[in-house]
Amino acid sequence: MPQFHPVRTELLAFSQVGETIGAKDQMMVHQGDIHILDLSTGEHRPLPGADLPNRVESIPMWSPTGDRLVFIRAPKNQVWHGSQTRLDIAVLPFNDGAGGTATSLQGASGNERSNFYPDYSPDGKWLVFAQADRGFFSQMSGDLWIVPAEGGKARRLACSSDNAESWHRFSPDGKWLAFVTNREDIRLPDIWMARFDSERGECAPAIQIPHLSGPSAHVHAFDWSVRFPWLDDGISPEALAPRTASAMDAYRGAGSSAGAGYEQGGPDDGAGPGGGGPMGQPQEAPPEVLAQVRNLAAAISAGRPAQVRELFISRELFLAVSDCEPPGVVDEVMSGRDAMADLANRQLYDNPQQAVEIDNLRLFEGRMLEVRKGEKPERCRAKRSVRLFQTSWSWNMDGNVESGEAHLLEVDGRWHFAKF
Repeated sequence: MPQFHPVRTELLAFSQVGETIGAKDQMMVHQGDIHILDLSTGEHRPLPGADLPNRVESIPMWSPTGDRLVFIRAPKNQVWHGSQTRLDIAVLPFNDGAGGTATSLQGASGNERSNFYPDYSPDGKWLVFAQADRGFFSQMSGDLWIVPAEGGKARRLACSSDNAESWHRFSPDGKWLAFVTNREDIRLPDIWMARFDSERGECAPAIQIPHLSGPSAHVHAFDWSVRFPWLDDGISPEALAPRTASAMDAYRGAGSSAGAGYEQGGPDDGAGPGGGGPMGQPQEAPPEVLAQVRNLAAAISAGRPAQVRELFISRELFLAVSDCEPPGVVDEVMSGRDAMADLANRQLYDNPQQAVEIDNLRLFEGRMLEVRKGEKPERCRAKRSVRLFQTSWSWNMDGNVESGEAHLLEVDGRWHFAKF
């Protein structure tokens, strides 16, 4: 996430990441440095002290005065987003681009846990960060922690919950702390916010933001507007009133989610029959779908990438049943297939002998869409009649709860993954 300098707005700090392998929660990062881009000249260069060859540095955040940067770092060549890595937070003086020596922030490093996504309070007194047993982003053990800006004893914030919290940002005046959490629904992270007392370094119980929450929400990152007068003296009832259902809400249907080309029904685009309309009523996963998900978990656990690929729809079959615009939709499906196969490829792990343990597999209520030949629900027109089942899932992988969406296509009586 690039960050503008708070005073010299022509300067932009960002992380430049080298080659990566895999995706989802097992992305392996080989290199990454913090760079500074000068928009007035178009030049950018690594920031000395945040460009170490034996470490990956990322997620830079400026202090309120811009005199230093805080960022996350880890040894290179680790499974950076996965269950193997523990991240630390480091601080580096900016020195007008000359950098210096980065130091680990006491209370947010070297604690045998993973510390990530730091953000300074606008008054410069505090630094709030996410901490989990291991890994990055939305780990179920992730909570919001706070430490003095200069380092010291860290403690868990009261607005955290038993579920995952991360991707937090202070409001520009420092009165509010907003963050992403899946406390309402493990499958769908959304935005909550809490009053923040900088004198005590503590937050009040959090409240949900209805406009950015609910069955169709799936939020991972956000930022504040500079002006937000409705928050000056608390949230007005009108601002938090539940949104009235609109025609577009009814058209999308409850729980809609992006898929691999086939999504919610849509209007006729003039090139043939219209879309299939909103998806059908919620239903449990068919036994064949549940069996395929179990087969996928077993193939990953057993370290069989070829078997994982066989469970996904092939490029040839996808092209035989779909005509997609843009054509890159097919590449998205294949990329997702390859990412899951990489998850089963033990040779990409630091320890190739390490087994992956998956248990507590759950499939949530999903929706079935009958797509007839010629219909175009979203980006893909069906060349033949197929069925699409969309659902959400969760499982424990090496002790960490993972969750996501699953889209499966039934072609000639067999279910194929198009997204997981």
